[in-house]
Amino acid sequence: MLSVRSLSGNVVTTVEGATLQGRSAFPDALKHHLSDLMGLPTQRLRLCCGGQEVPKSSSWASLGFPSEMQILVLPYVTSASQQLMSAISEEDYDGVLSSLEVPADPNAQYTLTASGATKILSPLVVACAVSSLSIVRALVQAGADVNCQSHMLPCTAMVAECSVAEISEFCAVTPLQMAVLQNSVDLADFLLQTKADVNICSSHGVSALFIATRKCDLRCVKLLLHAGAEKDLSAEGSPTPMQIATGRVAEFMQNFGSAASLPAASDAEYARRIVARVSLHNRELVPAMACCHWKLLILCPLVAALPSLRLRRRETGERSFVDAEGRELFFHGTNAIVKGPPWIPSREGFDPMTSLTAEDFRMMRSAGLNLIRLGVMWPGVEPQRGVYNETYLKIVTDLAKEAASYGIYILADMHQDGLSERFCGEGLPLWAVPKDISFPLPLGLPYRGQGKDGLPTRSECKRHDWFEYQSAYSTGAAYERLYTNQDNLTNAWGAYWAKVLQSFQGIEGLLGVNLINEPFVGNPYKDPGLMVPEAADRLRLQPAYDVVARHIRAADPDAIVFFPGTTSDRTGRPYTDFLPQGFQHAPGGEEFADRSVNSFHFYAPPQSFDYVKQYFTKRIQDARQLGTGLFLTESCCEVFFQKVAPVAESLGMSWIHWEWKQFFRETNATRKSEDQNAAFGADKTGCGGWPYNHGVLNMTMLRFLARPYAQAIAGNFTSSSFDPSSRDFRLIFKADPKIRAPTVISVPELTYPAGVEVLVSPAGACQFKLAQSFVQLTNNASLAHGEELTIQVKAKGMSLVV
Repeated sequence: MLSVRSLSGNVVTTVEGATLQGRSAFPDALKHHLSDLMGLPTQRLRLCCGGQEVPKSSSWASLGFPSEMQILVLPYVTSASQQLMSAISEEDYDGVLSSLEVPADPNAQYTLTASGATKILSPLVVACAVSSLSIVRALVQAGADVNCQSHMLPCTAMVAECSVAEISEFCAVTPLQMAVLQNSVDLADFLLQTKADVNICSSHGVSALFIATRKCDLRCVKLLLHAGAEKDLSAEGSPTPMQIATGRVAEFMQNFGSAASLPAASDAEYARRIVARVSLHNRELVPAMACCHWKLLILCPLVAALPSLRLRRRETGERSFVDAEGRELFFHGTNAIVKGPPWIPSREGFDPMTSLTAEDFRMMRSAGLNLIRLGVMWPGVEPQRGVYNETYLKIVTDLAKEAASYGIYILADMHQDGLSERFCGEGLPLWAVPKDISFPLPLGLPYRGQGKDGLPTRSECKRHDWFEYQSAYSTGAAYERLYTNQDNLTNAWGAYWAKVLQSFQGIEGLLGVNLINEPFVGNPYKDPGLMVPEAADRLRLQPAYDVVARHIRAADPDAIVFFPGTTSDRTGRPYTDFLPQGFQHAPGGEEFADRSVNSFHFYAPPQSFDYVKQYFTKRIQDARQLGTGLFLTESCCEVFFQKVAPVAESLGMSWIHWEWKQFFRETNATRKSEDQNAAFGADKTGCGGWPYNHGVLNMTMLRFLARPYAQAIAGNFTSSSFDPSSRDFRLIFKADPKIRAPTVISVPELTYPAGVEVLVSPAGACQFKLAQSFVQLTNNASLAHGEELTIQVKAKGMSLVV
């Protein structure tokens, strides 16, 4: 046992000797521990043993296994603090570290006389002025105050255009403001992570967001807004960041002769309409606007932190998503699945066929979408067994962060169709599926497997539709291996999801994880009974999901797990759905029902357009029995909006449409290749293309997606309806007057270009306002709990029915 005492003789801490055995350089680790206990930087601490300072490279053994040490707290040295400022000014990192070790005071203030005035400088602001992240990090670790102020730059420069001019008049700025002045996102991000106050203003009332807006720095604007910067904060007599941005937008549009055609509106509404017109109809102008402030405005209503959510049981038994305020939440989304290398949408600029970038997120928001089911593909995460691709995972999480800044959640999906490239599909990494020379018997004669990595060639795969390959014995046997933990594969599946969730820790906007896409029944040749609709769910998926869930709960106990049954376990037809459901409990057990969602698809076949309501009703009954949520995670095309979405929405069901774009690109070279994965996305099992059909934006398709719906309800959903021909939307819900957050209805401008009119019944039951493609309604406190409200939304100019 080692005791560490102060000079007064008090024991500061004790350390077990076993933790010190064999450790070299343990003094640094011990000093960091003492730093946390004492609230002092390590530079001021000195460890002593037997009256001598302990060398950094010492081990406990080299010191003779002492049972006691002393800790000294050194005072700051004035001369070292002066050397520190010189080293910072010269960007001498080693000199900074040496000065801090003396120790120099990282918060020492220095005087500067210019134009007859004496002003104060601080080391951290100066380090930000020279844009040295390494020096800034060293100063903060040494105890520098991240919210200090320094009389560093002329106020006129900040209030006007933020250019660095001759110093004639000084104003105090913070390190964060200086980082933004230098256009350094990395510096600003680091300071915000170390608790810099994003809304501190300079001595002349200038905020960091004001500076970023003036400098047209979109990256800093997004970062600051994401950190909670107030867009309406300003000095007396100065414009707010929002007003600055709006003024620049108007100036830009006047230069292009477009402003006169826009209706008068508030600053935010005016700018939003400009953005919508330019981005949707004048795409060629977007590059010319790259340096304009309009980009700030499309972010302003979107970057507020996404509400944290959970599942709450309705009175009827199933669960709905709710936020911290208690509002029920609903989602309209789209899929983004890349079915081959690189296993993730392209991120290097917008591409109408392969990307998922800011322009895509803006377009999704214009249609009112707030969710993406994103393929987080197992081959991308774990290309070799036990070896995880951190680069791939960072691309995934960076994408999720950017989506969140636009108010869009992510549902991570382990997508598979046909399970493996070995079976002309995708899903599992190659290491998880042994090569089988009999494939595709009995569907056809064995393929020679002369493609890359011994896979079937493209020509061979095209001999049958992908779903037919699930009837091959090899494919069924591979599903069986996954479900029954052969070669420890079920545990590997769980470990994959645990790794994904660990990568998402601290990142907002992850709605949940979808365990697998469209699981097949297993091996029906070995057990024909698996083809009975409920049997595979009960005998194969339930046990496998329980194993996977244990890994997930160890990584993130609160993760929301989406779990699908086989695609034909429910069809809506009475002669298939009379059987009880196969699942007996949520993945992991009944106790996890409050964190579980039954996910399912609608395609005809196996479902039927003649039994749409019966299908959804049966799904709701199943969710009530299990006590879980439910979610339509895939359906497609125009017929979905005509026959399926109206029924789902009337029952309070969220949906995700297939698919945002193709996420597949063929070239002349790849067309000639026999390699399955020659083309980006390696489409073998079908790709989407809504609304980017073959790389061309189809506005009709985009308008289909832009259906009005309640994103949040301050109460309990009863019903909703939308008539595309008249554009009439009706929402009925039971109000909860204790919820002070508003009910929010998405009313996309694509559907309501002239705006909307709203009628609330009973009259006066709530206050409403229109804001940037949303109707917000706040319940009056006088409402009775459970009182039924009816909200009607119509296109402006249409008659409202009372």
